[in-house]
Amino acid sequence: MPCYVDDTPPQVLPVRALLVTLLACLGASYWLVPSSSEMVERLMLDQQYENLAVILNSEIGKGSNIDSSLLHSLTPDQIATLSQLLRLTPREQLGMIFVSSRPPVYDQIIHGLVLAGVRYVDVIKPGEAWQLVTYHSERMSGRQFLEVATLLSRNALALQQPELAAVILDRAARLPEAGAQTATDMAQAYRWSSQAKTGAIRLHEWLKGHAASLAKEDLTKLRTLDSTIALEGGVPGLAFEICQDELKEVPHGQNPSAELMSRASSCATKAGKTREFLPWLQRKVASMPESALSIKELHRKSPQEKMALAEYQKWMAQLALFADWNSDFELSFNQHCRLAALDNMESLDRCVALWDYLGGGQELADLLVELGPQPQRPQLQFVQADLLASLGRDTEARPLYEQWLALHPNDREAHFDLASLLEDMGDEDASMASLKELVARHPNDVPAIKKLAENCIRAQKFDEALALYSRLREEDHDHYTLENYALIAESEDHPVDLFRAQTLAAKATHPPAVEPYLDMAETATYLPNSENAIKEIEQGLARLPDSAAIRVALADLWLKDDQQQNAWAVLKHDSVKHSFEGISRILDLAPDLPDQREVLAFLGTDLDKRFDLPPSQRLDFAVLTALCGDTERSENLFASVPITPSTGRLHAMARFTLGGYEEAAGLMERHISLKQHVSSDDHVFLGDVYELLGREEDARNAYSASIDLIAGGGPIKTAQQTSSHPPLAHQP
Repeated sequence: MPCYVDDTPPQVLPVRALLVTLLACLGASYWLVPSSSEMVERLMLDQQYENLAVILNSEIGKGSNIDSSLLHSLTPDQIATLSQLLRLTPREQLGMIFVSSRPPVYDQIIHGLVLAGVRYVDVIKPGEAWQLVTYHSERMSGRQFLEVATLLSRNALALQQPELAAVILDRAARLPEAGAQTATDMAQAYRWSSQAKTGAIRLHEWLKGHAASLAKEDLTKLRTLDSTIALEGGVPGLAFEICQDELKEVPHGQNPSAELMSRASSCATKAGKTREFLPWLQRKVASMPESALSIKELHRKSPQEKMALAEYQKWMAQLALFADWNSDFELSFNQHCRLAALDNMESLDRCVALWDYLGGGQELADLLVELGPQPQRPQLQFVQADLLASLGRDTEARPLYEQWLALHPNDREAHFDLASLLEDMGDEDASMASLKELVARHPNDVPAIKKLAENCIRAQKFDEALALYSRLREEDHDHYTLENYALIAESEDHPVDLFRAQTLAAKATHPPAVEPYLDMAETATYLPNSENAIKEIEQGLARLPDSAAIRVALADLWLKDDQQQNAWAVLKHDSVKHSFEGISRILDLAPDLPDQREVLAFLGTDLDKRFDLPPSQRLDFAVLTALCGDTERSENLFASVPITPSTGRLHAMARFTLGGYEEAAGLMERHISLKQHVSSDDHVFLGDVYELLGREEDARNAYSASIDLIAGGGPIKTAQQTSSHPPLAHQP
């Protein structure tokens, strides 16, 4: 194995090469080291730059923070320009920087001189300086322009020129470099210059573009300021919008701060946007632990923890108020019920009012039971009774009504409600007694009278019901009461009340109908005096002037009072020409009128051709024709009606009307001899005819036959029942 101990190591650099390198370094260092004169010159320049930096950083260029090393980079022209500027006054400096035809390059040094020039208002006013700066803003960086604008705005405020400060800061706030402080100063400047509305709008616009980049604390402060200024500027809607932006950023499951909620509530109220704020209030109230308590638990907890419940009560009252304002009455009712459980009497009153509007009332009933008697609200006992009755809790409601009436016997509503409750409970007698007491105390109470009348009908006390209905005025009746009124009056045989009921029903019928007036006319025949009935039916005729049926009914009433001329005046209407009943009445009436020719002209000479007249009307037309002088036509009409057992009496009466007494007597003798359809009135009629003929003995025999017929149980009929016109009605 070879040994390497004695081997010499290899040489890294030869000695000759090392000597050459050393000589080269010494030569280069000799060439690079300046001479003594150059060293002195450089030292003097360094001292001048340091002195210039001190000058620029002094009061002349305060705040520039210019390092002397920066001056080393200046060109000789820049140094000359700078030296020239330093020999000028601040105003002259600004003129040279901004107004001269060959302005200097706007660098950090020039910017420091500008800041020094505009710093003091006795050198140049902020408005004048702003005119210079704003025209040459493109030469500045955003940061430089922002520094100058901030300085000028402060000077403007110092000179009590907030309008100018607002203009300057508005321009500055549009820069990307503008921060929260600039935006705040801008809004305050607008505020101090009585332009709060503009300031609020501009700050809101600024926040939309910078909200994401702001710290949470700065964002909150700016929004608070913005909403405050918006309210001062008369734009509460904007203030509420700002609050909404803050509310939307609150994480779900976390409650907004009390300060934010109070501010938002105030803004919503002033802006009239309480409906938009309702969901936030509901969220706030629902998140509070007291919302989980029942009404009973709240009421029992209230005395011991009144202060602890104050915050919950405050927001619940706010929610109830806003719900009321926006007609969300169900939400309002729920909140007021819970407030009432905390002994808020105003909310209790509101609950009662809302229950009356909303209906239902299980919650309010439970609340009143829980609260118990309220000495300061004694009327709640009556409300509670009504509630319990409406919920079907009759046995609980009855003693409350009775206790209330014992203290307030003249309470109309309580009497009526108790009567209704007793009726529902099946105690008809007690219900009627309560209603009678009510009517006795309030004799003009229409609903009570109607209800009592219905109770009397059910109890079959028809006379009492009729008396009650008769007390009602025309305007107090309705369809059902008039129907009951008429039925009872008819069943109890009270034509006066029946006629009144029919009259009221006819007036209440719209459009007017014929049938009610015909019913009135029929009832009027049973009245002791038909004068009032005639007036009422005349009113019906005024409503239905073309009704022949009403005219016939009215004519019958006039005939009942022997007013033939009035009857004829009613019937003399074109509508009657087509009515068989009307024509029959006219034919029957014609012999008693002074001018039969007028009647014939109205009816027409061809009446028998236009109508298929039955025997009675055909004979009446024959009488009218004879009275008008047409004997031949009259006899033809007589001949057209054969004399039969059923027409013999009619022929006799017709001849009697024309003065043919002998012929009438013969016809009646023949009729009686047939012993068919003979009545006691037939004998009376024959006896009257005998008297006119002077046949006294025959007359007595006829009257005796009439009496014998009645005594023997024969048919007893009146002439009105057997003929269309009464015996001897048409004496010549």
